[in-house]
Amino acid sequence: MRRRLLRGFAASVLAFAVVLPSTARPAQAADGVAGNLLNVVFALGRLMAGNGSSGDIETLIGIAIGAVTESRDEVLVYIDAHQAAEVKAAALSASNEFADFEQIIDDELGLELWARDVGRAATLGKERMPIVGRPAAEQIAQALHQLYQLARVGAEFAGLNNYLTNLTRDYIAASNSMLEKLEPDCAWIHTQTMPGGYQRSYRCVAANGVDDVIKTEQYLWGTYHLGPVDTEAVKLEAGKNSAWIVAREYLPILEQELREMEEG
Repeated sequence: MRRRLLRGFAASVLAFAVVLPSTARPAQAADGVAGNLLNVVFALGRLMAGNGSSGDIETLIGIAIGAVTESRDEVLVYIDAHQAAEVKAAALSASNEFADFEQIIDDELGLELWARDVGRAATLGKERMPIVGRPAAEQIAQALHQLYQLARVGAEFAGLNNYLTNLTRDYIAASNSMLEKLEPDCAWIHTQTMPGGYQRSYRCVAANGVDDVIKTEQYLWGTYHLGPVDTEAVKLEAGKNSAWIVAREYLPILEQELREMEEG
């Protein structure tokens, strides 16, 4: 039996996220890989929230398929770390299969098997992420956002309520691991004391080891001649291609969903 699990806060946020363009979504950084993945998790989340409605389900499926396909072409195909190869393959396969989701949901047994297969792939990636280096963990995490959301959509439409709850718990755990392991490394550097003040720079390096952002502030005689540096903005800019931002933005919604599942 199918049932709508998302209510209240979670459902309203997901609805808001899909009907507005990406720049209006509740994300503090919507560029690069992070913006692409946010499109996916919100589109798939809105599809879950819309299960059971009669009027817009085909539209929601179309939006979700478009987001998943774009993420496959813009994010997943560029994953190249050896340690992430198996998770990448699973995410690509699931993304390709999701293109026929309207047909998949007509086969109850096939839908259940598909949801469980995708969920197992997500579990594999979740367990691997903590034991690899940060660049490989970043790539695994990018695939995990897609795998977990696809598995949860499958479980929702198959009526696998207990499995959906367990997947949500696992996705929350994986997201917390991402927050811990993939947060950009930031520090003040090149501090120079000057007559009447100082000059210093703030540097953040993303988990991928590539995205490196430095901003400088100079404070002399009571006035900022450069800056001041917005340290949070520097961190977000460094993380614009990171699954860390997606975890940071979507985790509160997942936690709310889980509370609603456990209460319902």
